[in-house]
Order: sequence, then C-alpha cells, then structure tokens
Amino acid sequence: ALNSLAEENIIKYFQERRILAKVRVDKLTYRTTFTEAEIKALESSLVDMGYSEKDFSEKQLKVFAVNKDRNRAIMEKLRELTIEKIPTIVFACSVDHAKMLSAMLSLEGIPNSLVLGEKNSFERRRAIDLFKDRNSNVDIIINYEVLTTGFDSKNIRCVFIARPTQSIVLYSQMLGRGLRGPLMGGNEEC
Repeated sequence: ALNSLAEENIIKYFQERRILAKVRVDKLTYRTTFTEAEIKALESSLVDMGYSEKDFSEKQLKVFAVNKDRNRAIMEKLRELTIEKIPTIVFACSVDHAKMLSAMLSLEGIPNSLVLGEKNSFERRRAIDLFKDRNSNVDIIINYEVLTTGFDSKNIRCVFIARPTQSIVLYSQMLGRGLRGPLMGGNEEC
C-alpha cells in the first residue's frame, strides 16, 4: 500500500472498475409553497433543534409527507418508472406516507410492495420476495426506515429518496441500495 498512489475519488475508482453503479441524479420539481401553518411547524422544529446538522424531525417530515404538489410529483415519477419497468426502492417520509403512496399506486392498478416495521416478519419477507422476483409485476417497493441497511436486491435500478435527510450516513445507506455494479451482479447505472 505504501508503494501506490492514494486514489483521490474512491467512488469513481470503483465505478470505473464496474464494482459500483454510476449514479444519475434526477431531482423532482414541484411547487414549494407552504401554508403559514406548515412554515410555522418547520420553523418551530428548527428552533427546537437549535438548528444544527441534526436530521429532520418527525414534525418536519410530516410537512413534507402531506405536501400535495410534492406527492403529485412523486406519483408522476413512479408512474413513469413503472411504464419503463425500472425496479425502484422508495424511501418514504413516514409510515403514513409509505401507506399513502402504496395505496395511491394500488388505486391506479400499479403493483407495489410495502415494507414497514409494524408488519410481521412473514409479511415483510413476502413483500421483499415479490419485489425481488423479476417474474412478478412488482417493480416498486416502498418502505419507511426498514430497508436502509441489511437489504440487498441486485435488481434495483432506481433509488427514490422521498424522505429528505441531512444525515450523510442515512443518505449513503439509502443510496447504497442501488449502487451494486455489474461486477457485483448489479447494474451499470442507477
């Protein structure tokens, strides 16, 4: 190790060697006007936290989760991903947000799996197996704080982070679900 040059960008190093997938970032755009009550909830939460590098509070995540324009944009993108048959893992803002997204997809006839901590292990395993089975029609798996670590699915081509975070560790864990490269049985791009 002492006789070699240190790699400056280790992510790029592994992507070039096809161990990690290349990342293509696609940000959603939506109207970001908040009601006076929502702004107060966000502000009071920031004050309560003494605004620092801490992650978003449950109160703040709820404001994001109930934003109609944001959810409309999320649903639009999920429809597109379904049409393109792109296996997608969705990280929702809350249990209720995950349930709502799953219900909205189901109402439109879009098969999806929902994985929540409140479900028993059999139900969680079944939802995960349906998503992993490429012969099923399930191309979307939605979760809240369950599949950030210890979950591995080689077919994920899109990591949909609907749950904002200020935590680099949490963001890396969520993003990591789709970064398996071709040499590791994954995809060229995520």
